[in-house]
Amino acid sequence: RMLLPHDGSPVTAAGFFPAVRLAQQAEASVFVLHVATLTGEPMPGSLPVPPYVDQPHLEWPEWTLEFLERMDVFTETAAALQPRLFLSKGKPGEEILRFARERSIDLIAVSWHGTLEPQRAGTLKEIIDSAPCPVLFAKAPEEEPAETKHRGTIDLRNAGPFLHS
Repeated sequence: RMLLPHDGSPVTAAGFFPAVRLAQQAEASVFVLHVATLTGEPMPGSLPVPPYVDQPHLEWPEWTLEFLERMDVFTETAAALQPRLFLSKGKPGEEILRFARERSIDLIAVSWHGTLEPQRAGTLKEIIDSAPCPVLFAKAPEEEPAETKHRGTIDLRNAGPFLHS
């Protein structure tokens, strides 16, 4: 069981390529968790949660399909993974850890923006410090490349994944 926490941005999706490749090889179940927050500005190209998060039947089916389509790492080659999307609200680190514990996740794969400076990567640090399982983190690109803007596709095949357990 692999957990891919996702903020809805195309650069985060790009960082998941190594994890998706690993999930394919291991024939793992893939859970995608989006934690809705009201803090910060979303990155360009991000897919915000529907306005009625507390009433998911209103827009949830369409939003779910669009969210997974924008996570272009689930292409034809990875389609057999059949990722399951979950939505939560609250503090991302706490929600990711809670989800991992409740569902006995075997690996948390995190798309990381590449810095561990003070005041940065708080969610990643929290996950590494308290995860109930190993954590795989791969560096996401700084921004979505111009040639893939609005398509949700970023090729990150040369980025090396890092594993913490």
